[in-house]
Amino acid sequence: MIEEITVAADQRTVFGLVADVESWPRFHPPAVHARYLDRGPGADTVRHWSMASASVRQWDARRELDPDRSRISFENLAPVEARTRVTGEWEFHRTATGETRALMRHDYRTVEPEPVAEEIGERMRTNSRRYLETLKYAAENKASLRSRSLTVVRARTLDTELDRAYAHLVGTPILSDHLPDTAEPVRVLLPPRLVVHKRISCPEDRVTHLGRYQLTETGDGVRITSRDTVILAPRTTGGPSIAESRERVRAELIADREQNLSTVEHQLKEQSRV
Repeated sequence: MIEEITVAADQRTVFGLVADVESWPRFHPPAVHARYLDRGPGADTVRHWSMASASVRQWDARRELDPDRSRISFENLAPVEARTRVTGEWEFHRTATGETRALMRHDYRTVEPEPVAEEIGERMRTNSRRYLETLKYAAENKASLRSRSLTVVRARTLDTELDRAYAHLVGTPILSDHLPDTAEPVRVLLPPRLVVHKRISCPEDRVTHLGRYQLTETGDGVRITSRDTVILAPRTTGGPSIAESRERVRAELIADREQNLSTVEHQLKEQSRV
């Protein structure tokens, strides 16, 4: 199956967005996290975490990247559909008007019965169209997205061991009463050093909110570093400016993360007294 879209951006920009899988959770709503398992000249292996229905699914993909030919081929090594083999390719072609025609090709083989196979195919078509729409939006609004992005980093060193700090961090809600819409984000747990989170439903003032807690052993204990990245919603008529929204959201995030870290620190101190 082949899906395509025309993007008002140059080939290099469009190719770069697809190649940079770690940035996709910022732009693509279902994408939660991605990390490189290995990476070399012209090829890599990537582990993906993405929303499917109400849960997070994980799979690995091997990719070959050819910027000279504007192509990226891939094969799912551990398919989401366990009895389905999936391969595919991205192609990027410059149009006569200087835009980019992006094509996404999927080939799949399955031993599932026909009704299930048809369902898998339709789901792939739907997901392909969503990826292409995300690609178009991210490429055509690159400058605007950058201007509406902010990152907040907070850190605290706790006098404890790595496993204990991680366990308490996982047991602490990511959102507190400092932030609107307190529905908990989805999380990817990578013990004992990383917790990744993403809000699937954001308040009206932002289109993306994702973050992580990184744990590092130091000579004084364990340093927990939180990093939140938010893309603000475009300004509405009569609404606050982007600068005003940025300062308000930054203050909310700082207060929230300080409360999270204080909660973990308090719990660890209380436990040590027992």
